[in-house]
Amino acid sequence: MKHSIMSQLKIMVWNARSINNKCADTMCLLQDNVIDIAFLTETWLTDHTNATTADIKSYGYAIIHEYRADYKGGGAALLFKCNLQYHPIKLKVSGITTFEFTSANITCTADMNVLLISIYRTGSVVKKFFEDLDNLLGVASLKSDYILVGGDFNIHMETINEHSSQLGQLTSSYGFNQLIDQRTHINGGTIDLLFDNSNLLDFETLNVKSDCSLSDHFPVICSSKNFHVNLKKPKCIATRDFKSIDKDQLSSDIFNIVGKFVTCSTFSSSCSKFFDEMNSILDEHAPLTKKTISFASHAPWFDSEYKNQRKLRRKAEKHKNKSEYHMTLFEEIRSETTIMANLKKKQYYSNILENNKGNMRAVYNVVNRELDRKKENTLPADDDIPQLCTKFNEFFNNKIVKIRESF
Repeated sequence: MKHSIMSQLKIMVWNARSINNKCADTMCLLQDNVIDIAFLTETWLTDHTNATTADIKSYGYAIIHEYRADYKGGGAALLFKCNLQYHPIKLKVSGITTFEFTSANITCTADMNVLLISIYRTGSVVKKFFEDLDNLLGVASLKSDYILVGGDFNIHMETINEHSSQLGQLTSSYGFNQLIDQRTHINGGTIDLLFDNSNLLDFETLNVKSDCSLSDHFPVICSSKNFHVNLKKPKCIATRDFKSIDKDQLSSDIFNIVGKFVTCSTFSSSCSKFFDEMNSILDEHAPLTKKTISFASHAPWFDSEYKNQRKLRRKAEKHKNKSEYHMTLFEEIRSETTIMANLKKKQYYSNILENNKGNMRAVYNVVNRELDRKKENTLPADDDIPQLCTKFNEFFNNKIVKIRESF
């Protein structure tokens, strides 16, 4: 289910220098700035799913990413608020060796898909990098007319040199404008870049958070212009509060109905009448209540104490540049906030395990959720449904034959 609204999306480009050791701080950065889509680089993830990706999802975000399984560092990711309609896209480009990338699109209207590409490049600039990027942008341009490319290119665009000129010429040949014109690294230089080929972003809203000390790169935040965006529609469910039912009274009412029940002329009519009367009793004792299930915006262990602590941290962050004292105070409160989040999370899962002693299914559910493991589909894959049904039928027929032959 989905619905379309006019919206401005907030986008962030950031080299995190590992989200494994500061996932809580990273997610608070996204939530505090109401980020809808984040281009993250240097994630340092080593698996498709693990405790870090599970933590990200607990904050109400989805992640798709490329990772380095065999050695440390690197990685390119896209994070989405979980109410956005997004789809991972595999761009069929072979032989790219000079950078890492991941891609996805968001559906805005029937004739408008925005393609998003997160790129991380490191090391010396070689000729093949521009060839690889040219191939990638060529394939991407065939996929969509609306493309945003963000990430850490490690090419200094604040100066005019051979590499910055070549990158500018290549991207402009595909209609891209590079929007970031401020330093994005603690040592200076505009190396984290954001390219827009269809004037989707509002340049006036671009903000480099140079006071963020979570990495040696600064987060860059920019808002899109207003356009239609498809959002997942919250589910509406109907529930009954069975726990509060007076069992003795319910039993008495059912007994009275059964004792006075008069059958109809046909069996089906009698069944229909009986079920209607039973439902009326159930509605009286446990009426249906409708509830809207929205998409999670915070982890389940968030409580009022932690929310108040985050308010203190945001307040301290606003004043941290006033003096050395304010900076020290902010760092202390930020550290306390992270420690509190970890403690709340630990206590939350400890309580679940304590309340489910001996229930191995509940224990495994907790472990799988914490490691972001999904239950694999045990059914055989087959695009031909009739053929799959035939295989099932043959399997069980043969099994019956074998059982009979064994006697």
